[in-house]
Amino acid sequence: MRLFSFNCNKLKLTITLITVGFVILALSCIFCLLAQDNYQGLYFPKYNIDLGELDYDMETKTSFPFKNKTSKLINIRTIKADCRCTDASASKKAISPGESGQIAVTFRSSNQAGPENHKIVVFTDAPNQEINRLSISALVDPKIETVPRSISFGRVEGSQDVKSREVAVLSRFRGLASVVDVSTSSPYIKARFQEKDVSYKREVGRVTIELCGEPVSGKLSETVFLKTNTEKGLIETKIKVFADIVRKQ
Repeated sequence: MRLFSFNCNKLKLTITLITVGFVILALSCIFCLLAQDNYQGLYFPKYNIDLGELDYDMETKTSFPFKNKTSKLINIRTIKADCRCTDASASKKAISPGESGQIAVTFRSSNQAGPENHKIVVFTDAPNQEINRLSISALVDPKIETVPRSISFGRVEGSQDVKSREVAVLSRFRGLASVVDVSTSSPYIKARFQEKDVSYKREVGRVTIELCGEPVSGKLSETVFLKTNTEKGLIETKIKVFADIVRKQ
């Protein structure tokens, strides 16, 4: 009798444990379905990708996976990147419930330098999640760079005589590099390149930048463009020029 009673109790315990297990499983399924119905758009496991350190003139590819966790069809209307150096496209435009896809991104490091951060915006027709903001970051080590990368003439009053500024042009290429063209975005900025016998072997030469003429009052923000002939072909480098122009009334 004791043995029979023990076996009955063991059977009841087993049935109870099985029942509890089924209840937990059913509740988990219900919660998953509710969460899926409550999710309002595409699910992205990650919104930022760090590409790490990149050399100049590289083309780097990456992707942002996504999944439609809603119970409705979601359409990707368009994708926009904030820089011509970045391309982005979707593997599919119409995503059914439960389907997955990816946003493929290509970043070109040509003419980029230092820390780079770029935004990719994915527009969908999901009522409560029309905009999805993604981003990529990288640290680009340029093969042609200027030191400094920008200059400021500060506050310039009237016809004040402004001293010129010099910017060094450096090359990381093993072969010879030479600046073949210098231009500016404004008639009030003059720039000329001069090769020098320099002690620093990476230095190609120097750009002398001058503020000239009578620019209008206000914040001046212009650009000097350099074209350097290298073993990789022509490379364009930019130097930003700033000044605060004050004209007497």
